[in-house]
Amino acid sequence: MGVDKTYNLGAIYVTATVYKNLALLRRRTNDFPIFAGPLYLHGHSDTATYSFFFSHLAVCLSDGTNNFSQLTMGSDEEAVLLKAIALAFNGVKQVTCTRHLRKNTGRKLDSLLGSRQPARGAVYNGLFGDSRIVMAADLITFNDAVVSFRTGPLASAPPAFQQYFEDSLLHNLCENVSAGRAGWTNNNCESFNHVLKQSIQWRP
Repeated sequence: MGVDKTYNLGAIYVTATVYKNLALLRRRTNDFPIFAGPLYLHGHSDTATYSFFFSHLAVCLSDGTNNFSQLTMGSDEEAVLLKAIALAFNGVKQVTCTRHLRKNTGRKLDSLLGSRQPARGAVYNGLFGDSRIVMAADLITFNDAVVSFRTGPLASAPPAFQQYFEDSLLHNLCENVSAGRAGWTNNNCESFNHVLKQSIQWRP
């Protein structure tokens, strides 16, 4: 299930959820169609507000065991949203949009090194290039790639980026691989948000 908060639809936020319906198959693409899940209209974006929504969903989806280890939920890097999901769904696999991880990593490197420095390219490619940390097929491959990255490009990166990698980025990349969703993006949910904005002709 993909989750994403939408801006500029109106005076309040809309958090949309989407999922692929595995009971259907599109003939044109031979893929499962994207369905809209529950929508949440809210005025605040704190943990308590999101917990109200996700706890309600957990009750609706529960099979009585309060174990959601078969469920994978993905979103961007909004910390309060991810915390609320973890509180509501015991055992859920959480994944983070790789496209956002790339973009946020690039911004972090630009702020520390500048966009044209060779060191910037070496670190970025070490994460998302040929070493393919981001696309590792399993945890063994992932851990080997991380060791190479730490002794290679990361060793010459600014301390602030090293801390960012160890405290945040590494965890998110590892969670994606653990969930079997390496390289996952939240494009499905963002596409649905685009449909919502088209329906109001981009006028809140």
